[in-house]
Amino acid sequence: MKSDMTTVLTMIHQSLPPFFTRDVAADKLGGLLGAKSLANIDCRGQGPGTKVRMGKKVLYERENFVDWLKQYYKLE
Repeated sequence: MKSDMTTVLTMIHQSLPPFFTRDVAADKLGGLLGAKSLANIDCRGQGPGTKVRMGKKVLYERENFVDWLKQYYKLE
């Protein structure tokens, strides 16, 4: 099971650009988390640590986002 999750995380990591929006994250996660869910998680202070606001958009950094996913889903 853990190796399956490692494979999934590796595939997610490879599909994400170095910086991306919540909409891109939601698309690449295949419905695991939506853009609004990510916004709500961020609002609670539980989202990925590295993010940049550009106007109305929030950009996440790939490495930090994947590390956060591991922690959020308790995969480590």
